[in-house]
Amino acid sequence: MYKREETEKIVEIIKQAGKIAMVYFTQLKDHHISTKGDGSLLTIADTEVDQYLRSSLEEAFPDYSVLSEESKNEKTTEGVFIIDPIDGTGNFASGSSNFAISIGLVINGKPEVGLVFAPAVNTLYVGEINGHAFCNDQIITVTNKDSLDNIKIFLHTGRSPETLERHSKIMAFLEPHNAIVEKDFSCASLDLCKVADGSYDAFVHRGLDAWDIAGAIAILQSAGGTVSHFDGSEKDLFKKNIVGTSPLLKDQLIAITKNC
Repeated sequence: MYKREETEKIVEIIKQAGKIAMVYFTQLKDHHISTKGDGSLLTIADTEVDQYLRSSLEEAFPDYSVLSEESKNEKTTEGVFIIDPIDGTGNFASGSSNFAISIGLVINGKPEVGLVFAPAVNTLYVGEINGHAFCNDQIITVTNKDSLDNIKIFLHTGRSPETLERHSKIMAFLEPHNAIVEKDFSCASLDLCKVADGSYDAFVHRGLDAWDIAGAIAILQSAGGTVSHFDGSEKDLFKKNIVGTSPLLKDQLIAITKNC
């Protein structure tokens, strides 16, 4: 089913990571939760899943390095796994099932393989560039919608004042199109995957780090989607802002975001 020999092993690793996450999800206590320097939450599951992913990926793929939100590594190679052990930690800590484990295999700066696993709902997205994208082994593709009218779009309000300001401008441009806007920040990797499977038409955000989106970008592109910056340029994982959508909607959205 998969084109790359690495993918089956990564699937095995991420599913095991999901089992570790679920142990803590079902019995999370207050003392398992702390706050990081930036004010975001950190749970014991973030730490344990991070350690498991790092050790397992490094053992299975010694030629690749690992970059993680929870244990950053300055080592750089042509190939690197960019991981988020728990994307949606706030949801996880509050008992919401809307969280995921994300792994992106990035070669020379480009996501080549992506996996996003939501263990609480047993949903696994996998994508391989020049291959296919899958949700629970079924091939998925982006929407064929060609107009902004009534589009379903993720446009989170975000945490910072600048994000709120820029996103509010985009919402104002979309208002005449009667867009259905999902504003609540939930889980970026899963939201991008919902664009990949056609449940939503677009995802727009001013911020986000590489570990939030590396896996999902490979999945979205493998599903026939496009990923760019607000100005329409090719997405750089290590630079902020992202527009993820279908080829039919890209130019129409960029005409809005480049002016916001």
